[in-house]
Amino acid sequence: MNSSDTFDNPKPHALDGIRVLDFSHALAGPYCTLLLSDYGAEVYKLEPRSGDMGRGWGPPFSAGEAHFFLGLNRGKRGISIVDDGRLPHLWRVSDLTEVNRR
Repeated sequence: MNSSDTFDNPKPHALDGIRVLDFSHALAGPYCTLLLSDYGAEVYKLEPRSGDMGRGWGPPFSAGEAHFFLGLNRGKRGISIVDDGRLPHLWRVSDLTEVNRR
């Protein structure tokens, strides 16, 4: 085995192939889906058109985004919720939906 094997053939993650819809906000839900993403799940962070409330929770900020939001949502794909018919499709192709309530 040479040193390039690790980069050419990365080890699979425990949750590879799992799709998660993340409707969560605040702390507990985003942290849960962050861990799922770290273990290989493909996480789709769904937000209202106005954006997640956590985007403004700061300081500190980077490029107008709160570090709190950036840290908890790294590794996720952001999708704005628009009534264009995509949501039912996303539900059909997802394995898990995460929703938290305050």
